[in-house]
Amino acid sequence: MSKLDLSRIDAAILQDVSREFTFSLDTPEPLALLQQPVSVLCGEPHERKKYLIVAHRIAERAGASVLMLAATGKAARNLPFAGATVHAALGWDPVEKTFEKGLFDQIEADVVMVDYADLLEEEVLERLSAATRGAVLILTRDAGMLGTTINPSRYDISITRTIGDGR
Repeated sequence: MSKLDLSRIDAAILQDVSREFTFSLDTPEPLALLQQPVSVLCGEPHERKKYLIVAHRIAERAGASVLMLAATGKAARNLPFAGATVHAALGWDPVEKTFEKGLFDQIEADVVMVDYADLLEEEVLERLSAATRGAVLILTRDAGMLGTTINPSRYDISITRTIGDGR
């Protein structure tokens, strides 16, 4: 179960983070992302990253461990905080073509954020979902992508937020 204690997210933490990143406290998305077991954030890359950064800082200040992941190596190198690919976090073995992590060997983090989750294959998303049970899972997808493997009903997604123009 996630050790993210939402009661620790008080007005002082929100005020500090809002000053640090100049976002309005009237913008509920970063906090709302942390209040649900699974969320999808849809929008342009720069907008998504802004919300991920703010949610990351809020979670960190509340004492949670946060893991940032991306679908590809290039995207992982461009994450705002140190991160890895989803395949690396799941312990992908290219020789055996298997994942180490799953339902019985969880990823150890209270909050897992995945940028460009719409680029992941369904099998990888299913494994990620199993390996993060009990953690807050935040997936992002590009507003311009036509199709996606992120099916809200299949992954028990609590909220879907569209930021920016959302196309």
